[in-house]
Amino acid sequence: MGKKLKAGVIGGGGSSTTFHAPVYLADENIEFVGILDPAEISRQRCLKTLGPLGLTASQLFDDEKVFMDQGLDMVSICVPNVQHRSVMVACAEKKIHVLCEKPPAINAGEVAEMISAAESANVKLVWQFNNRFRPEARWMWSHIFPHYNSPIGDIVTAQAEWVRRNGIPGRGSWFTQKAMSGGGPIIDLSIHVMDLALFAMGYPKPTYVMATASDLFINDMDACGPWGFSDPDGIMDVETASQGMVLFEGGKSMQYRASWAERIVKERVACVMQGTKGGVLLERTFGQDGIDDTAIDKCIIVQQSFGQPSNNEFIGLRDPFMGRRTSVKAFIDSIVSGQRNPLLPEPEDGLTMMKMIDAMYESAKTGKPVEIVW
Repeated sequence: MGKKLKAGVIGGGGSSTTFHAPVYLADENIEFVGILDPAEISRQRCLKTLGPLGLTASQLFDDEKVFMDQGLDMVSICVPNVQHRSVMVACAEKKIHVLCEKPPAINAGEVAEMISAAESANVKLVWQFNNRFRPEARWMWSHIFPHYNSPIGDIVTAQAEWVRRNGIPGRGSWFTQKAMSGGGPIIDLSIHVMDLALFAMGYPKPTYVMATASDLFINDMDACGPWGFSDPDGIMDVETASQGMVLFEGGKSMQYRASWAERIVKERVACVMQGTKGGVLLERTFGQDGIDDTAIDKCIIVQQSFGQPSNNEFIGLRDPFMGRRTSVKAFIDSIVSGQRNPLLPEPEDGLTMMKMIDAMYESAKTGKPVEIVW
């Protein structure tokens, strides 16, 4: 084994302690430097959660300069969305490879700055589009790629959906403040399933967007989900539900639906795609909003055989982490080996996604279709 690479995590919240840090701590190729978080309560939570996995108090940092001077090779950025750009640029200046939690940033302009910083520093910039790594998604990719031999053919349209019944995350937290998050379920949830659709289509450039946004049940405390503390007087200035349609170059299209609070039967995450030969359904339904242990996963490739419906369904174990840990491992392996995993998002994927999301918010605000100029 060669020299171990030094890795760290910036931000000590749930995504850090549940998905990122455990993978670094367990990887034999990694020397885990630790976690940077200025809040004492967050650092203590990290120690309590990750202590059994080997994290020590000496691996918790509250000083950014001290942390960044540890000779890091790679980091995961797990801070509020508004901080993604500045933290990533600081990492690039130190020649540190970056895995950035979704969304890439709060708007496309910031993402463009991040890509430029990565290119100038010659470092890797990867987005945490983890749903690509779910076991049923990996099974799906193995069947539909390459396109010329795919039972689906060329995918031309899709419906992407992530809807919750009672899933407002921590009312009053940074999630529900537009200045810190960039928005509500559009930027928080739909980005995951829209990435699946765009990736399957070859990430075509969006050209026109029509979207709506509403504040359904925005003041209903019963609509809050099982994440952190919700303050009835906390700031809540983002949408709670949105629907819309996107047109892409080449005539492809996508409909989307996203919500934190709707009177639906249960939380559902789904990407349905139609191709020139067949279709595919990738779906997760929840028994209780936000509780992955209550989820049921399925992936079905839909075809016709001898004039009759013929379906091919994924049979395998579900991933309670929805590919999040697997994608972190793929990032590590790509830096260690120098070989890019084809499922890892390209920097430009994040820019395409954020241009599309920016247009969704503009369309919802103006009530008019928005053209995306490239």
